[in-house]
Amino acid sequence: MNIALISLHTAPDAQPGQGDAGGLNVYVRATAAELAARGHQVEIITADPARTSDAAAGHRDPAPEAPVTWAASTHLGPGVRIHRLHTPAGTKEDLLTHLDAIAAAMAGLPELADCQLLWAHYWISAAAVLRMRETHRAAATLAVSFHTIGAVKDRDTGSQREPADRLAVEPRIAAAADLVIANTPAERGDIIDLLGAPPARVITAVPGIDHTVYTPGDRHAARYRLGLGAEPVLLAVGRMQHIKGTDVAIAAMQQLRDQLPEARLYMLGAASGTDAQTAGAMAEAAAAEPAITVLPPEPAERLADWYRAADAVLVPSRSESFGFAAAEAAACGTPVIAAAVGGLCHIVTHETGVLLHSHDPQIWAQAIARLLGDDAARQQMAAAAAGRATRFTWAHCVDTVLAGLSGAGATA
Repeated sequence: MNIALISLHTAPDAQPGQGDAGGLNVYVRATAAELAARGHQVEIITADPARTSDAAAGHRDPAPEAPVTWAASTHLGPGVRIHRLHTPAGTKEDLLTHLDAIAAAMAGLPELADCQLLWAHYWISAAAVLRMRETHRAAATLAVSFHTIGAVKDRDTGSQREPADRLAVEPRIAAAADLVIANTPAERGDIIDLLGAPPARVITAVPGIDHTVYTPGDRHAARYRLGLGAEPVLLAVGRMQHIKGTDVAIAAMQQLRDQLPEARLYMLGAASGTDAQTAGAMAEAAAAEPAITVLPPEPAERLADWYRAADAVLVPSRSESFGFAAAEAAACGTPVIAAAVGGLCHIVTHETGVLLHSHDPQIWAQAIARLLGDDAARQQMAAAAAGRATRFTWAHCVDTVLAGLSGAGATA
């Protein structure tokens, strides 16, 4: 089967942890490789990543009359091609103003016309595929992975941060898709309850992780390779955002300053998000705290060493559809202290880590201090975490999706 994975707002070969790149990038790249390994031809459709740097340089609205054109296609791996669109969009939200042109460009791509399945990732990609269906009568099966849902993010943060366009179109997407793919049972419930998707068309396919990279290892050797000493090491991985609870981790370390002055938190990721003022304030607060070191995101092999070197990984997200950092840390045998939200409750249990039903920095500081002070508990959690993480595989994820497609009428 020829399959198209549409990820317009971020490319699967971008480095997670900065800009718009995160777990979605990992997901698209891994599922593409898994599908290709089974003999499927995979076409990935994305927008030119250069638009992100343009926006960062202050060019938010470049030449609205500029055409939407295709760059030369490249191979990501055997059986996987990437097709990049050049668009005038300055940000991912700006892509919405060019949906007609994007839909026309996709409808005119011969490789896409040969696909029996269009698997859209994130609401912007799904909106573009819907427009293509409406205007060009595309007949391929449409599967959608939301990855995050606007109404869920607003609910979980107790705010109204998500754009009105997103809140309006996501129920339409859920109603129109032949198959909606949720990351966890909790997300499936949200898709049905908040977006009104027909339950028979919503499946749960838990994402995987790369078990050839994320494995338990020698903690002391990992610390040696990273240039770390014997001090208590905490780790936070991912973009610095309000939704990720970056501010909670920073404030918790400030609370711990007197109690555990030797503890260090390493934050691997860049400030990100549409609220530049909030992201910038978090970056400044992190830089000002002596117990925190902010570093650029790392490629997977070196990131695995950071997980192994840490005494605990902090995931204080306010909303999370899955939680790749938590799953990767668990696979490396490191306990996770996580907020009890969304997909994190599927990854972390009280046997493998600590789940907190609060974002109060004082409560987080207390939990961190307790875990750092209990070597036996950390060792027990480490073993249990590594065992539980073995259930997260890309083979099982893709098996579930292909089975769901058969039920939706697609030929797998």
